[in-house]
Amino acid sequence: MPPSALDVLSSLQMASPMLFELGPYYFDADKNETEKSRVSHCGVWEFTAEEGFIYMPNWMMQNMNLQEGDLVLLQNKSLPKGTHVKLQPHTKDFLDIPNPKAMLEIALKSFSCLTTGDTLLLPYENKYYGCH
Repeated sequence: MPPSALDVLSSLQMASPMLFELGPYYFDADKNETEKSRVSHCGVWEFTAEEGFIYMPNWMMQNMNLQEGDLVLLQNKSLPKGTHVKLQPHTKDFLDIPNPKAMLEIALKSFSCLTTGDTLLLPYENKYYGCH
């Protein structure tokens, strides 16, 4: 997000961590409801984007069928704390990881929140493993 967003959000005295729901923004009323309902959730890594832009990881854009330059609707969201997460690896390659529990614990520390149905790309030794 741009630095101006931090200024505005700070003046609103939002609770920490700042979490957001984002999804495609459509002008076209003819889009079907499935396309309109694709959302994900995230925190903010840093406030250094160019004014009028946000930067997000490619995997998140793919989850919402977004292309670079697409408009998104970004809303502050208060999310319930999770108690557990169940992930389904996309391939059997995941079973080759010597200690998958430790890998998941390390990889998931970089996420401030998770969204049901999202596909995550988790790094391990120069390779990414898809899980949803």
